[in-house]
Amino acid sequence: MKEKKLSPKQKLFLADFTGGNYSVFDLLERHKIRRSDYRRWLGEMLFVDEMNARIESSRQNSQIRLAQSAPAAAEKLAKLAESDGETGRKACLDILKLSVQDGEDKTIAAPTVEISDEQAEKILEFMAGGQAIDD
Repeated sequence: MKEKKLSPKQKLFLADFTGGNYSVFDLLERHKIRRSDYRRWLGEMLFVDEMNARIESSRQNSQIRLAQSAPAAAEKLAKLAESDGETGRKACLDILKLSVQDGEDKTIAAPTVEISDEQAEKILEFMAGGQAIDD
């Protein structure tokens, strides 16, 4: 029995599917693929498995890029938390959100945000409703 392989048209479609910023409908039009053919492809395990593998690979690549940029983003957040006004308040909220997310089960963990005593004091002050905290 002959082993089934992806057609050249399927390969081109899948390459653009994960490599470009096109919707499925844009890709069908771009590659002159009828919707009925696409629906038939979705019934073929080989095509679906390849599509799922490419989606998962794309997702993992995105997580890696996020993980690589997370330390710099966390450092910027910590510096912004020292700001007065709305910017500092929003940075404090984002740091708190990161702290909560850190305990969740994820493939790639969120970065731990290192904050100074001054930054922690600002966060606590914000959490207390803007009131200064007395010793």
